[in-house]
Amino acid sequence: MAPPPKPLNVIALISGGKDSIYSLLHVLSLGHRVLALGNLYPQAAPHVTSTPSTTSSTSTTTSSTTGSNSAPAAADDDAPDPDSHMYQTAGHALIPAIARALGLPLFRAPIVGGAVVGGSTYAPLSGGEGGGDETESLLPLLRAIKKAHPTADAVSAGAILSTYQRTRIESVAARMGLVPLAFLWQYPCLFKEDGEAGLLAHMEEVGMEARIVKVASGGLGEGELWVDVVSRTGRERVGRKVGRFGGVGGVIGEGGEYETVVVKGGREWWSGRVGEGERRVVSGEGGTAWVEFEKGGVVVEEGDGGGEGGKVEVRKPALLEKSFEETLKAVLAAMEPAASKDLRVGIDDTTTTALSASATWKTTAHPNSNTWTIVPSCTSSPPTAAEAMASISTQLSALLSTHNLTIKDVVSTTLLLTSMSTFASTNTVYASLFSAPNPPSRACVSVGSLLPDSAPVVMHISLSSAPARRALHVQSRSYWAPANIGPYSQAQCAPLLPGKGGEGVYIAGQIPLVPATMEVVDAADHELVKGKEGGEVGLQVVLALQHLWRVGLAMDVSFFASGTAVMARCGLEVARRRARLAGVAWDQRHRRVVEGEEDGEEEDVDLWELTNRRGEEMMGSERQEKALPEWENVEGEETGLGVSPFWAAEVEELPRGVDVEWLSGAGIVGKNVKVRSVASGGGSGVHECVVGGEVVITTMFVGYEEARGKGLVRVLLGGVSGKEELGGAEMVYFDAGIEELWGEVGGNVVPCRSLWDKDGTRLGAVVVFKSEVL
Repeated sequence: MAPPPKPLNVIALISGGKDSIYSLLHVLSLGHRVLALGNLYPQAAPHVTSTPSTTSSTSTTTSSTTGSNSAPAAADDDAPDPDSHMYQTAGHALIPAIARALGLPLFRAPIVGGAVVGGSTYAPLSGGEGGGDETESLLPLLRAIKKAHPTADAVSAGAILSTYQRTRIESVAARMGLVPLAFLWQYPCLFKEDGEAGLLAHMEEVGMEARIVKVASGGLGEGELWVDVVSRTGRERVGRKVGRFGGVGGVIGEGGEYETVVVKGGREWWSGRVGEGERRVVSGEGGTAWVEFEKGGVVVEEGDGGGEGGKVEVRKPALLEKSFEETLKAVLAAMEPAASKDLRVGIDDTTTTALSASATWKTTAHPNSNTWTIVPSCTSSPPTAAEAMASISTQLSALLSTHNLTIKDVVSTTLLLTSMSTFASTNTVYASLFSAPNPPSRACVSVGSLLPDSAPVVMHISLSSAPARRALHVQSRSYWAPANIGPYSQAQCAPLLPGKGGEGVYIAGQIPLVPATMEVVDAADHELVKGKEGGEVGLQVVLALQHLWRVGLAMDVSFFASGTAVMARCGLEVARRRARLAGVAWDQRHRRVVEGEEDGEEEDVDLWELTNRRGEEMMGSERQEKALPEWENVEGEETGLGVSPFWAAEVEELPRGVDVEWLSGAGIVGKNVKVRSVASGGGSGVHECVVGGEVVITTMFVGYEEARGKGLVRVLLGGVSGKEELGGAEMVYFDAGIEELWGEVGGNVVPCRSLWDKDGTRLGAVVVFKSEVL
């Protein structure tokens, strides 16, 4: 059993609202330590200081004689809304009292600037910190807290569906060297069975009382002010009101329908009650209304408990959602009883393949190709991995300039290393290439001695010059999927072919990390595999596949053109069995579900953006159940190689020492797909995926025996008419034990120690082409 991860020392950003407070409770429940609270308030507020200050748990506030049941008086019709585009400001007068109830020191700073940088992607403007964007107000606040608490190494926030808020906090956290935490990220999608209001019910379970202090849309009016929205009656009342308008996240206020302050919590973590002072209702423009609290009108009644010393238990999502638990059961059932214990046997030397003496690795960058391979050209022999990566960086910059492209036109990369021990030094140089927001997606594997001494690193890249590409780069830890803290995104979206319809989503390699801890999954993390021989490998296969599915759904993928399970070196027989298990998982995810048998996956929509982007391009606001695959858009029979082809590749090593990493072919977005598979025996066959009648993705499987005695060009000519050179291939995997397949190695080639189809049949090569429909 793996040791528990090291606890983090956390700065908790709070607005006083339900989400930031509940996120703080998840931080505590996971064993981390909250050092201090951080809050930003409206600069013009007359009852708070205009410079950062701290409030300890022993500070006092002035009592008011007005109780919570007093009728608030309306005032200031059509008053200007004091709210910020980025930060909640409603109820900000209660923040010192909330800090006292939590028993934690509070640091505050004013909000300076406005929403200067639009869109969900954020990078500070030049000309001073942020160029006047209010996001940059976080920097002086966090610096003050770090000065007082130098051990702070993480920052938490309450983002649920808002990419706009999350990416801005991540930007500041990265510059401060803090780990961003967003444990509520995609929370409603992880508890689909509880519905959207499930989050509110879970808050009620821990004793929270969250009062609405601002209403702005969704059918809510002044009558909903001061309603406890996490109570059953409160959430039902709000649900009836906002339900008439549809949309995602309305019940939990993610579209800006309402804002809250927490006035009471459980006795184990909260002392007393806040918000009992005098208050009034202010009517604003556009039907908005909010509660204002008079200066000195906040009281805290002393009670038992409170502070971070109390034991906090909150509802956490299961490691695997229900449909992936079924996938894991199918994988475990497919294990060969007599051989399951051998899934971790020693390496079979028959798979040890020395680099062919005739092999020549070369840089290929065809002007009409969107896939390039960059091989280092170094004066030192042999070069270090860092030197090799620096050479690749120099070559890539020159090639991009020659082809009138920029580094932002790189959509995805694949790094081949001789050893994963060189990853850190390689990554340092790699990161210098991709410093802008939303870097390319990336996969990284070690192929060991299958690279020459002169090239300890080789990089394959995919390119697209299409403007305004969609991307997904979640750097915060959550329960959803692994964070990408580094120079790569979870996914990038680009046209499948220039000038043709249909988008392709290029997803980073997914390994079996527990998202909340970023540690490799352990068999002890799941009851289904505890004590079961070989069960940990099955768990790794399924968890990494779940990550791939969640990223795909977040990017609106409706069909994967292919799937690949890359396996760490394990020997022929073990590789065959692992390939079969991964194939079972892939097939199970492509099982056609009978209507009503299972719920579909849900589309992730950024409600904050939809409501607040102020004229920017809308990305869709209707709630839809979404499945992957989306069978209503797929034509074809599940015959031969299957609807979506799968193969498994044995390499040398994988990141973090895991046993499996999932890669996918292009994820198809928004187009009908026609599929055809023809098997010719011995593992050979051809699969075609026609997207929108314009683009065809062809995957060719070449059986091991059929590939023997043939060079790669002959393999290609023998399988797909019109594909006359290796440069025309999108990706090539081949069994390096077949010497004839070596030669001039260019294009996106991955040499493997062994290669398998879903049935455990050994392959010689798998080649993927992408072309126009003729």
